[in-house]
Amino acid sequence: MKPQDIIKNLKKIVGAEWVRTDELSRYHYGSDVMTYFGQGALYPENHPLLIVMPESAKQVQAVVRFAGKNNIPLYAIGGGTVLLIGSIPGKPDTGITFDFHRMQKVAVDTERMVVRAQPGATGLQVSQLVRELNIGYRPYFGGSPGTSLFVPYQVFTGQNKMAGYSDGMGINCAVGMEMVLPNGEIIRTGSMVNPQAPAWPHGPG
Repeated sequence: MKPQDIIKNLKKIVGAEWVRTDELSRYHYGSDVMTYFGQGALYPENHPLLIVMPESAKQVQAVVRFAGKNNIPLYAIGGGTVLLIGSIPGKPDTGITFDFHRMQKVAVDTERMVVRAQPGATGLQVSQLVRELNIGYRPYFGGSPGTSLFVPYQVFTGQNKMAGYSDGMGINCAVGMEMVLPNGEIIRTGSMVNPQAPAWPHGPG
């Protein structure tokens, strides 16, 4: 599929305002902190074809489904401070990069004592919310890049740092996840699938 056709289809999904194809945006999303830590050979600067900024799970599903049907690689980037490879395209001028800054809602279920966070939520948002409510759990996301890291990255890489000694690593604090499969379907995992079940804080499986 031609680039202009890809852009046209994605604008229909998320709106023209939320698809970025300009050189400055592509440059910004084509590198992260590791690119400039003397690791350019391992973490090269590769610009995506475009950037999409969805605002809902339905839009994420539609983009993933479209990319899957047309064999287009997908990437996701947060604050650009990641220390692991994966958010930058493997080849220049290819793929669709997700920016989840429009999906930053965080809420606390005080009855089940769990935090519900969208993929664009940061560790700082979670820390501030639980501190305001004084509900006990204190995830440590202090300093940079901790406060700027998105919640999904912190969960999958165990970025709870010092809180890990009392509350477990990031993945152990996840009681459920909602994920979009390559075909666009959504699956829900963990104890949160059943609204009547107690939250089981030992992984999302």
